[in-house]
Amino acid sequence: EALGAEPEWTVYALGDLEPPFDQYSSVSVARAGSIGSVAACLTLRHPAFTVVMSAGDPDGLEAVLNEMDLPAGTLVSIREDHREVFERRFTFPRGLNRMRRMVLERRTVLPEQNRGIPAVRLDAADASELLDLYVDYAGNSFSPDHLVAGVFYGVREAGQLVSAAGTHVVSHRHGAAAIGSVFTRPEHRGQGFAGCLTAAVAEELRASGCNVIALNVGIENAAAERVYRRLGFRDHCFFLEGMGTRR
Repeated sequence: EALGAEPEWTVYALGDLEPPFDQYSSVSVARAGSIGSVAACLTLRHPAFTVVMSAGDPDGLEAVLNEMDLPAGTLVSIREDHREVFERRFTFPRGLNRMRRMVLERRTVLPEQNRGIPAVRLDAADASELLDLYVDYAGNSFSPDHLVAGVFYGVREAGQLVSAAGTHVVSHRHGAAAIGSVFTRPEHRGQGFAGCLTAAVAEELRASGCNVIALNVGIENAAAERVYRRLGFRDHCFFLEGMGTRR
């Protein structure tokens, strides 16, 4: 209930409860108050990264966190009204970054994928190329596990992968997915690769039945925001993200 009520926000948690990430994920839920408001917190303990995400009523979340075995260190992704609850339990040495959650409007007609750009579908066989590409993408969270149930497209020039876009999670059960890992090598920017590949990923997600397609953008990343707005993504909410250390 707490995770399914607003899939535009909880899409990452919903996707983490399906393969291949379900084996690393756990969810705690609580109700608070006379009207029984619901809150939930998901913890993903993947070998490559740990993430905590929350949803629902702040009072209910207090009860959830009181019963949880919280990680000693983790990336925290939370709504702004959950900040105080988490700051009572974590310190954030580098602060919390304000982020923009954008969602693709359902009636948006995506631009043609090709536009003269040779976008190719990527799969598990391309994992090493993607890892090499993302070496220059500071803060990226790509793992080969993202290719298991995900959708990735890329562009190669002279045999080298120079741009890619894909999914962080896909929840076929809830018809929701989150796009991410959108990156172009600096020397190949300005050719429309990011928009083309993001559109290709979104088109395939729609064809597979995903009605909620979301992505995250740092509020200072105006260039990326412009690309996504041109594709039809619109603001859903703002939230906070940062590396936390348990008190």
